[in-house]
Amino acid sequence: MVKTKSTKLCAAEGGPEESPRLPDKEQHEESSVPADIVRETLETLRREVAQNKKEICATIDSRIDSRIETVTENLRKEFSIMKGDTQTALAAIKATMLAHTGAIGEVEGAATQHSDGCKPRWLA
Repeated sequence: MVKTKSTKLCAAEGGPEESPRLPDKEQHEESSVPADIVRETLETLRREVAQNKKEICATIDSRIDSRIETVTENLRKEFSIMKGDTQTALAAIKATMLAHTGAIGEVEGAATQHSDGCKPRWLA
């Protein structure tokens, strides 16, 4: 048998120098384990693997759902804060517009009064 890195590591750690070998075909035929027990064991293992897979998938789905809920909640909070900030900014803009509109009205009124009292130079 060719020694691989893993078998060399096993030997260095005090383990077996060679990997365990699968039984040869002749040895398998001479095995004392009946074929129906082997098939039953394989079916049991398949069922257990399928059940474990379902449990793992359910756990992953649950964690994903939980994470989605957390992120959604955080986004709702952030959007609520942004909405409040936007409403505050809009109120400030409206107040500024009203103040400017009032100031513009005053300037227009003053200009009208001034123009009513003035005569053009060519008429003077």
